[in-house]
Amino acid sequence: MKTTRTIGRIPVRDVRPSVDCGRRPAKAVVGETFEVTATLFREGHDAVAANVVLKDPEGRPGPFTPMRELAPGSDRWGAEVVADGPGQWTYRVEAWGDPVATWRRTARIKVPAGIDTGLVLEEGADLHGRAAAGVPRDDGKAAVLAAAATLRDDSLPCATRLAAALTPEVDAVLARHPLRELVTSSDPLPLLVERERALYGSWYEFFPRSEGTPAQPHGTFDTASRRLPAIAAMGFDVVYLPPIHPIGTTFRKGPNNTLDAGPDDVGVPWAIGSPKAATTPSTPGSAHSTTSPASSPGPPGSASKSPSTSPSSAHPTTPGSTNTPSGSTTAPTAPSPTPRTRRRSTRTSTPSPSTPTSTASSPKPSASCATG
Repeated sequence: MKTTRTIGRIPVRDVRPSVDCGRRPAKAVVGETFEVTATLFREGHDAVAANVVLKDPEGRPGPFTPMRELAPGSDRWGAEVVADGPGQWTYRVEAWGDPVATWRRTARIKVPAGIDTGLVLEEGADLHGRAAAGVPRDDGKAAVLAAAATLRDDSLPCATRLAAALTPEVDAVLARHPLRELVTSSDPLPLLVERERALYGSWYEFFPRSEGTPAQPHGTFDTASRRLPAIAAMGFDVVYLPPIHPIGTTFRKGPNNTLDAGPDDVGVPWAIGSPKAATTPSTPGSAHSTTSPASSPGPPGSASKSPSTSPSSAHPTTPGSTNTPSGSTTAPTAPSPTPRTRRRSTRTSTPSPSTPTSTASSPKPSASCATG
C-alpha cells in the first residue's frame, strides 16, 4: 500500500552526511564526534530552530541535541553528536518554530521604547507558562514559572518584569527544554558505527611458517604466536597474514622475487600457478597446528581479530580460511637479505562531499591477527 508522507511547515533540506541519498550509511566509530548539518528556513520573521535526533540500534533516542546556525543568515545549521556503541544507528533533523525567541526579539525592542508594553509582557507570561509545562520539576521548572509570574506582576517596572525572563538560569532551562511549534522532521538517515580499530591502526605483515622455528620444520600458528608480544611492543595493532593455501607449483619465484627460481626454491605464499590455489584445504603440514588466528588465545596483552585483507574494510572476508586449521605450508618462505622494516597501514575511505576521509596511524599496546 502506498504511504503518504506529510510535508511539514518548515523545510529541512540537504541533511549531511548523506551517502548516495541515504541509500548507504555514513560511517563512524565508537566515541567519534561527527557533525550533522542541514539547511532550514521558514516564511515570515518568526524565529526558527532545530535539533538532531540520534537513535541507537534499539531505536532509543539520545539526549536532546540543539543545532546552531553555522553562519548568520546562511540558513545552514549544525550540531555535533557521538555514538557510544557499535551497530546500525539512525539520525534525523527536526526543525521547529521558536515562539520564545520570537517574543524576546520583539520585547527587547518594544518594552524599552514603551510600545504596547502591557500586551508584550502578558504574551511573554503566557509563553513562559506554556514552556514550563514541558520542563521536568527537578530541572528548572520553578525558574520558568517564576519568570512567568514576574512578567504578569504589573506592580513592578516594565524593565524589571522583562529582565526576569532574560536571566541566564531561564536561558539554560529553555535551551534544554524549548517550547517547540510546527515541528518538521527530515527522513532518518543510516549510520554504521564500528569499533575504533576500523578507523585507524598500524598493520604488520606476518608469515606464520617463517616465524618461531628454523627452516625445517616450518612454523605454525602455535610457534608464530610467540612473536606477537614483540610485534605489539613495536607499536603495531594488527597482524596481517598472507592467504592460507598451498604454494603454487608453476611460475614459481625465488628469493627477492626473482623469476628464475631453481627446483629447490620454495616459492611465494600467494599460491600462484597452483591447481589448488585459493581452495579450502591447506597443506599436510598444517597438522602441526590445530588452531587458527581467530581461535588461538594468543599471549597476554594481545587480541585475536580477523579483519579483511584490506585495511580499508572493517568486515572480514578470509579466502581459504574456513575450517583451515593452520596457516602453514609445505615449505618456509624464501630467505631474503633485505632487513625487515616497520610497515604502516591505515584505513582510507573514499572522500565524498558529505563524509570526511580518515587516515591515521597510532601505536597501541596490543597486536591482533588479521587473515588475508
